[in-house]
Amino acid sequence: MPTVWVATSDGLIVIDTIAVARAMAGNRHGWNLTRDETHYTARLMLERGDVPYSTVAERIGVSCDTLRKWFPSSVPPARPTQPRPSKVLCGTVGGYRKHRRTGTNPCQRCKAAYTEADRHYRRTGTYRGAPEYTTGTAA
Repeated sequence: MPTVWVATSDGLIVIDTIAVARAMAGNRHGWNLTRDETHYTARLMLERGDVPYSTVAERIGVSCDTLRKWFPSSVPPARPTQPRPSKVLCGTVGGYRKHRRTGTNPCQRCKAAYTEADRHYRRTGTYRGAPEYTTGTAA
């Protein structure tokens, strides 16, 4: 088994170069790299620059957060999470569609909103500006 001894500030480490090459090619199935091999493989792949960091993380079996800790300058910071969409309210076209999507019978307010929005669409060619009948209850 071809191995390489690498001198680091922590001492000598052993790297299995075949395991590293297989992981870089995406052939890591049913086995794991050691921590040192994982770090070495990630450094090689990030230095090469042609593989996105998310693919690097997947191929070596670590999270993107771990890569950010190991290589803060090579991996971009995480984007802020998007807020959850607001709840769909009854009396809107969205409320009507949610009723249909979940298989429940639309309430009268949602039916009225959909009917009025459909009329508005036939008159103007767009749903924008269609009236809504919200009362604050979730669909």
